[in-house]
Amino acid sequence: MIAPFRSDIPSLLRPRALALCGAALLWALLAFAAAPVARAESAQPDLATGERFTVLLVGLDRRAPHEQSRSDVIMLLSIERKTRSLSLLSIPRDLWVPIPDYGWYRINAAYFFGEVYEESGAALARRTVEAVFDVPVHAVVAVDFAGFIDLVDAFGGIDVTVAKDLVDHTYPTMDYGYTSIFIPKGPQHMDGETALIYARTRHPDNDFRRMGRQQNVIASAHAGLFRDEMVALFPLLYQRFNEIIETDLSHAEQLLLLRDLYLLRDEPIDARVIEPPLVYDYVTEGGAYVLLPDWELVRPMLGEMFGVPNADSAQGSVR
Repeated sequence: MIAPFRSDIPSLLRPRALALCGAALLWALLAFAAAPVARAESAQPDLATGERFTVLLVGLDRRAPHEQSRSDVIMLLSIERKTRSLSLLSIPRDLWVPIPDYGWYRINAAYFFGEVYEESGAALARRTVEAVFDVPVHAVVAVDFAGFIDLVDAFGGIDVTVAKDLVDHTYPTMDYGYTSIFIPKGPQHMDGETALIYARTRHPDNDFRRMGRQQNVIASAHAGLFRDEMVALFPLLYQRFNEIIETDLSHAEQLLLLRDLYLLRDEPIDARVIEPPLVYDYVTEGGAYVLLPDWELVRPMLGEMFGVPNADSAQGSVR
């Protein structure tokens, strides 16, 4: 347990003292995690020098422990300390893509196929995103509904400005039923359960607006995590984070990325959604209603956000 600060520290200096204490703890943790980590399947950037590192963020539609699930949320988060850039791209779950070794499916099926037929849902989801977008993905972080609630609560909640009243009379519950929800317009401090509702509901508008709300949650968590009073709790939050999420990030990588996020805490996030006109409706031969990307529009955006050339993506012929 962290001891309370002495009461004789002037109140105006306490935020700075908290921040310095947290930073010192973070750098102390980094000293114990300096060993480099490499994955055989791809070259890893040098996080010590601040090279670009891209993480696939996956939100799982899992409502019971060990339940096999599809990915309800698919995002790419890219961090580059050298250029002081943070990029966040939301990928529609209904995007019609070729999943390696399986054929054409909605992109959210990749995690499910990996869990059912292979050793890892995360590994197949990663391979799929890399193949489709031609963007190197260096790690995966996945969390299910219960984990998301616990994670937000561990932060002490998040502050979100809700753009409009959100009313949904068919919001899906954890027991596969439905309920009515209402989140009023304006600034809100949300606990984990409310934040999950805010990020999941789509009936008030559509999937694209929902992806925008999910990005608001990420941005709010990023801003809140580095408040002065939170920085001193980094070691405890770091431990709780690893109890909740599923990831192939090593402990060293997690700490280095935490350092970079701390150093870039005042930088704006370049947050974008793959939405019309970047995608358009398509009906497959089997009658499925899906989305297809307009690569002439998507490729330049990928170059801007992730620093990759406008190379051909694994589009193939649609079927």
